[in-house]
Amino acid sequence: KTELRARVDRRVGQLDFYAFTSSVNLDNENGQMGNNELVPEQSWFVEGAIERKFDDDSKVTFVINYEALEDMVQQIPIGDGDGFGNVPEATRWTAEVTGTQMLTNFGIEGGKLEYEFYVGDSGIEDPFSGEDRRLDGETKWAYNIEFRHDIPNTDIAWGTSIGDFEVAPRYRRSQISQYSQSKPETQIYIEHKDLFGMTATAYIYDLLNYTEDFRRDVYDGARPDAPFAFRETRKQSFDFIVGLNFAGKF
Repeated sequence: KTELRARVDRRVGQLDFYAFTSSVNLDNENGQMGNNELVPEQSWFVEGAIERKFDDDSKVTFVINYEALEDMVQQIPIGDGDGFGNVPEATRWTAEVTGTQMLTNFGIEGGKLEYEFYVGDSGIEDPFSGEDRRLDGETKWAYNIEFRHDIPNTDIAWGTSIGDFEVAPRYRRSQISQYSQSKPETQIYIEHKDLFGMTATAYIYDLLNYTEDFRRDVYDGARPDAPFAFRETRKQSFDFIVGLNFAGKF
């Protein structure tokens, strides 16, 4: 009931066409220089995993991996501006635990708990400042937990979930931007599994009323020596979202 897995990969990435071309963003008043010398990033990827299954159909899996990257595609100085280019070396590692816990033995027949916990880190030399930092926009940590209860001898199920995450900033020649959420994402739902042959689900999303937050620090020239110019902040609120889904095969 215990499974061990390991793998070693040699990976070669792909390039987006727009990474080669120059562009201008009128909203943010900045541009991106094209780079016809851009090459795909490559890496050695090593992963190990252990999975344990239990008599009540519960299971838990732990996965850890490490990646040594070459020619990592990031924002780099190009002429008097910046654009996508290659950084010689970078590293990244992640660890993740996922599982399903059946709750019958805990007195909740038909109940189960599904969970996922993730943490990661990375390292690269900032092409502009020379300092060590995380890769642009990398997920630092994340989690998601869902409880579901299929009520015995009925077609009714209900459940609730919660999840959250944190990501690293994104760096450019003259700005640093950060995306975040103020609170976890939450949901509660009730489901009928045979409503005229369909599955009907009514749900309420965003019980905690989180906001999507964005911050951009802009400098008057190239980091890190240029003076600070201004900070832009944005918040987007959603309030409750109530929905009804129907799913089936016809």
